[in-house]
Amino acid sequence: MGKSGNMRSLIGALVAVTLSSAAYAQAAETFAVKERTVPDYKAVAATFTTRDMGDARARIGGTLTELRVREGDNVKKDQVLAVVADDKIALEAQSRAAQAAAAKAEHERAAEELKRVKAVYEKGYYSKARLDQAVAAAKSAESAWKAAVAAQAVVTEQATQGKILAPAAGKIVRAQVPAGSVVMAGDIVVVVASNDQVVRVEIPEREARGLKKGDEVRLIANGGGVGKERQASTQVREVFPEVRNGRVTIDLEAKGLKSDFVGERVRVAVATGERRAIVVPQAFVTTRFGVDYVSLAGKSGALDIPVQRGQTMTVEGISDGVEILSGLKPGDVLQRPDGRLVKL
Repeated sequence: MGKSGNMRSLIGALVAVTLSSAAYAQAAETFAVKERTVPDYKAVAATFTTRDMGDARARIGGTLTELRVREGDNVKKDQVLAVVADDKIALEAQSRAAQAAAAKAEHERAAEELKRVKAVYEKGYYSKARLDQAVAAAKSAESAWKAAVAAQAVVTEQATQGKILAPAAGKIVRAQVPAGSVVMAGDIVVVVASNDQVVRVEIPEREARGLKKGDEVRLIANGGGVGKERQASTQVREVFPEVRNGRVTIDLEAKGLKSDFVGERVRVAVATGERRAIVVPQAFVTTRFGVDYVSLAGKSGALDIPVQRGQTMTVEGISDGVEILSGLKPGDVLQRPDGRLVKL
């Protein structure tokens, strides 16, 4: 009797497990349609650019003797981009060097004179006034020599400022001044775009009020052919506080969607609000001969009905969802398509 009771208990447990597994499998094969609150995306134009644009300017006037880079070259910080030469600086450097040498000779002569006067003064033959005069002359000659050396260093530094250095690591976007041109101090010779790429977008201020740093944004760029697009999800990097002509400038992270061109146009899907929509898993949608179908579960069996597919999106509980614009209503129950449906 005990063995028979144990056997019936074991069979009951197996049946319960089987029924629960079947119910779980049936639940996984169906989907209950309902409306959800989803972000309302608006497509706006954006531009690939860099966070900073560095102008490499000439620090001295003269002739551009060398231009070592062209548009599109990648450069490092403090790399020599061009060289400006001025013949007057070389002549002035020679003049300053001669003046420094003369001042040094005068300083050495005054120092020797001070030694002689001091020795004679200690023996009692010179007065204190004569000693003071020699000390003053030696100090004056020393100061004149130091001033000449400093002036020579200034001219030498001016000569080294003829080298135009890269203000930051990045890519050359403009180098339109040819070698041999005369440039003035402050003229822009090369423009460098830093490696800190961003996607810059301008949207109306009323639609930018809800955006903040860290919000998710979708990017869509041309993939190099008809119908080929690159999509990526990114985040808002910075929202500029200034409003210009009724628009707010927003910088987005460019990670995951790199571009070789500064100024390339892309489309950005920005969430400007919320709306109600029907979203179903993509596994429940099948395409046949260019028409999208879903299997609607009914009492007499499944019925394939056409639907209008919208954009793909991720919502709570559905990681690979697709919006259904028409063909379904809340309360419908979908059945996963069987393998006989051919996807085209």
